[in-house]
Amino acid sequence: MSQQTLNPPPPRTSKPLDAKKEFTELWSGWFRSVWSVINTAVFVGVNNNVLLNTSGAALATTATNGFTYIPTCAGTPTGTPTLFAGTVPIVYDTTGHKLWVYRAGAWAGVAI
Repeated sequence: MSQQTLNPPPPRTSKPLDAKKEFTELWSGWFRSVWSVINTAVFVGVNNNVLLNTSGAALATTATNGFTYIPTCAGTPTGTPTLFAGTVPIVYDTTGHKLWVYRAGAWAGVAI
């Protein structure tokens, strides 16, 4: 039985590691790889265009899958949602059968 020789780690360089940069590069590379393999239904482009259907085809009228789902609530929404610039929160009221959008500091609903 032969003995194995362990090689010592390479000597440290005098340049300090930038842990944040190294982590960010590692994470973003991994995320891009996993995202492109797993998530083909949602695409976020470089100009922040969000595509919810990347098949290039319209959803068939007989479709049973491929729909976009939004949150629901049982009644008129009353909470003040967290806001993100350039977006509006949306929810469907299953009791009043209304689609609600929070805009200008208040909820606005339209009957469906």
